[in-house]
Amino acid sequence: MIDFIQKNKILLDVMKDKLQEEHFHPDVELIYVLDGQLVLRIYEKEFLMKTEDIIVVNANEPQDR
Repeated sequence: MIDFIQKNKILLDVMKDKLQEEHFHPDVELIYVLDGQLVLRIYEKEFLMKTEDIIVVNANEPQDR
């Protein structure tokens, strides 16, 4: 799995209870909630995500959580 990630330039972060100020990514981002809840704001619109929810955030969209 590590070789696949490195060859295909996939970044995988597992985060817990980490707040992030508004930011954006130059690439598409896939967010999957493993457990609990997450409030995600994209262009000031709030999304309440729960366990097993998934969302795709387009490149260069401002977001915070």
